[in-house]
Amino acid sequence: PDRDPQVVLAQATETEERQPSLVQRDGTVLLAKEKPFFALLIQHNGESFAFLKSLGFNTIQLRSTATPQQLREARQLGLWLVCPPPSSIGIHSIPFAYDQVMAWSVGENKSVRDLQNIQATIREIRDSDLRTGRPIVGNVQSHWSLLGREIDIVSLGLEPVGTSFIASGYSDWIKDRASAAGSRPVWADLQTEYSTEMQRQVSSIA
Repeated sequence: PDRDPQVVLAQATETEERQPSLVQRDGTVLLAKEKPFFALLIQHNGESFAFLKSLGFNTIQLRSTATPQQLREARQLGLWLVCPPPSSIGIHSIPFAYDQVMAWSVGENKSVRDLQNIQATIREIRDSDLRTGRPIVGNVQSHWSLLGREIDIVSLGLEPVGTSFIASGYSDWIKDRASAAGSRPVWADLQTEYSTEMQRQVSSIA
């Protein structure tokens, strides 16, 4: 390439040397910056991060990869994020700019039919992430023992509101499936509004 003799190359280098993740898993306990951490997580539906923090949440789950603006806002507010990895995994490295991401999500309502896709995604994440050991979370619908061997955090739960499921038995349901997941941290879902299917039914009746 042509070079301008008046331009002097700056002495700057970029490194892709891997570093340990800021969040690690120690058995069933998550350590954030080497301290035990209990995630109070909420799914993001367009609310401001500051508002969600004011409600008491310390972790926000995104449906897509965090944007630079969301990463900056989370860092300023001291919040953690959970989101899918960038679409460029397997091609480009995941830089340290994603340090506010506590865990990469491999999706929801996973079962044994998703096992191969989960394994392939995890391999790409591990190969691409400059933060080694960053946890990977998956929302598991069945085969908790099998899928629990692949992911670091098992997310599970039901949508009992508006159904015949007895709410007082929910903790026992969680406990049984957490036991099947083995020595993994478990995140339990707490439903706060009617499911999409229930809302559709009510709308049809109305």
